[in-house]
Amino acid sequence: KADIIFQVAGGCGVGALDAANGKNVYGIGVDADQGYLYPSVITSALKRVDTALYDTINNTINGNFSNNPPKFDLAHDGVGYATPSSAVPADAVAKAQTFADQIRSGALTPPDTIS
Repeated sequence: KADIIFQVAGGCGVGALDAANGKNVYGIGVDADQGYLYPSVITSALKRVDTALYDTINNTINGNFSNNPPKFDLAHDGVGYATPSSAVPADAVAKAQTFADQIRSGALTPPDTIS
C-alpha cells in the first residue's frame, strides 16, 4: 500500500487523488493547487504559468522579448509548491523550504536530467 500518491496528469489526475482519498492515502496535486479537492491532498507541485505570462508580456512591452526565452524554474518563480497541509510534519516543510532557498540562491543546482 502506498502512503502518498503524487499524480502528474494535471486535471486528468483528479481521479488518482479521488482514489487516494477513498483509500485514506495522502495525495499530491500538480500544475495548480489542488488542495481544495480533498482533505487528503497535502500539497501540489505548481507550474507558475502566471509568472511566465507576466514576464513574457512585460518583456514584450519593454522591447526585451527574445526568441531565447528565460527558464521559468524555481529560481525564477516558474515552479513551486502549494502551502503544505497540517498533515505534513514541520521538519519536512522546513527541509523542503531549505532546499528551495538553496536552489534560489544558487547554492544547490538540481541536475538537468534524471539518471
